[in-house]
Amino acid sequence: MNSTGEYESMKAEDFQAKFGAKKKPAKYRNTKVSKPEGIFDSKLEYKHWLLLKERERLGEITQLKRQVKYELQEKFTDNCGNNVRSIEMIIDFEFQENGKLIAADTKGVATDLWLVKAKLFRKKFPLVYLRISK
Repeated sequence: MNSTGEYESMKAEDFQAKFGAKKKPAKYRNTKVSKPEGIFDSKLEYKHWLLLKERERLGEITQLKRQVKYELQEKFTDNCGNNVRSIEMIIDFEFQENGKLIAADTKGVATDLWLVKAKLFRKKFPLVYLRISK
């Protein structure tokens, strides 16, 4: 409250700084990493990026990409007229290795949701090899 008895407006960042409110930790205790190459969801993901960049430099893999979106199921309208959103999976890394397209995802913990999406991925994209890196 200010001197006239009115409440002051405050940004969330200012409130956190003033009253010591802390961010809730990530569900799986991962720490985001900000580097010149971009923001990575975990230290493990960044480590895999560095390994893949080295493999690309050595010519072992080609066409390395980050954060590639795959649509597992298209959006649709159900029989009641409701719009149903598409189901997407964002893969951490995609690259060519020995003539094969590889989709590699970094997971400290493979959740039930990820396992279901992996099944849908393998069904819809049978020519893409899905790898999980731990």
